[in-house]
Amino acid sequence: MKPMNRLFCALLAAVLLIGACSAFAETAPAVFLPESMLRLKLPEKTSSFSEDVFRTGMEGAKSSVVYTPGKMTKVAATYPRGNYVRQIIAYYRNDAERTLSQYKIVYQVSDTEKYTITYAASTNTLGELHYNGKIIYHDKETYTVGDKEYHLTEEYASQTLVKDGVIYDKTKDKYYYNASLYLHHYTQDEILEGTYTNGDVTLKNGTGKYFGKNVWFLWDKDTGKVTRWRKGGTKPLTAFPSPRADEWFFE
Repeated sequence: MKPMNRLFCALLAAVLLIGACSAFAETAPAVFLPESMLRLKLPEKTSSFSEDVFRTGMEGAKSSVVYTPGKMTKVAATYPRGNYVRQIIAYYRNDAERTLSQYKIVYQVSDTEKYTITYAASTNTLGELHYNGKIIYHDKETYTVGDKEYHLTEEYASQTLVKDGVIYDKTKDKYYYNASLYLHHYTQDEILEGTYTNGDVTLKNGTGKYFGKNVWFLWDKDTGKVTRWRKGGTKPLTAFPSPRADEWFFE
């Protein structure tokens, strides 16, 4: 092989290698997640449309809005394969200002691996109801545990376990059995929890004592049993800081 051909092949291999490595480059673009849904200028009815509603600058976005009367409005955008950020989902309350409740971002770090990270929308005390293999987040409800009521608009010390057992949600007139209620104080854009999947297994982690550590758990939704996952190669929740930018950034 001639020297020039060798040089050309080496350069071509380098270009291909860089392209392969950057296919899932771990850099998230700035994301427009306004406090009020009204800033998004969405269609008035449930709809799907080809628009980057969160203004990430990534091409090929497919967005949708789903209105649920009396509850939340879900606004989502999905981005083509090859992007580090594959999906953004924002949940807005059905109040007068249509305020942001929480949001999730799906990050794809390899051909098969994805992390779904849930973030707090604002500085607030949230009730975390651990029930039936999942965590339900609330910031408005009133719960009765034993003979005491807990109003989630009040502030309580973080990492406080209220009680295991029967919990009554006064707002929904519903009982939860074998449940736990935690009251945690979060700052705006702080991570609430994360889910990891590689197509074969789904793991979870939250803001307990393992937050910041590369520790994940297999959570059996049928039995509620939690088992620490020993296989390596995962990332800690702190590897996914919120890409939400101040609204002035997009003006």
